[in-house]
Amino acid sequence: MRTQHFSKPNIAQPAFKTYGLNPFAGKPIILSDKPIRWRKMAEKQDLSSEAKLRLEWMIFYETVGNKDAYLTAKHFSIAPKTFYKWFKRFDNGKIMLLEEKSRAPVKRRASTVTFTEECRIKKIREKYLHWGKRKIAKIYKDIYGEKISAHKAQIVINNFSL
Repeated sequence: MRTQHFSKPNIAQPAFKTYGLNPFAGKPIILSDKPIRWRKMAEKQDLSSEAKLRLEWMIFYETVGNKDAYLTAKHFSIAPKTFYKWFKRFDNGKIMLLEEKSRAPVKRRASTVTFTEECRIKKIREKYLHWGKRKIAKIYKDIYGEKISAHKAQIVINNFSL
């Protein structure tokens, strides 16, 4: 059997580059500028009109405004404080953060009507159908010896459409 002898590889310049046989060669990736990329992303993610307007603020700030927040705010007739709020949230390309967030409280107040109070109020209301919340609260105190507010009676009436 014959042995083959290879010449030493040139470490500075690999063999496949010298002969133009680079299997990994491809077109270089050319990124478009930021405003074009941001607008394409906004199109794909289906932003609301308000969020698109805020995106235009950011694009103006980057291009025409020369990164001058006061000029941008003046151009769009908004307060600089408003622009800074949205600019801080935008964080250089996170366009979904330009959507309005919910302002509802994270933890809402829970009902304070207990199950037993609920059942008792329902019984009284079914027995005396035409009586209002104040009279039901008074009857509740007379029957069960516990005081409840008229508001609790009204909550039960509304919840169960009594």
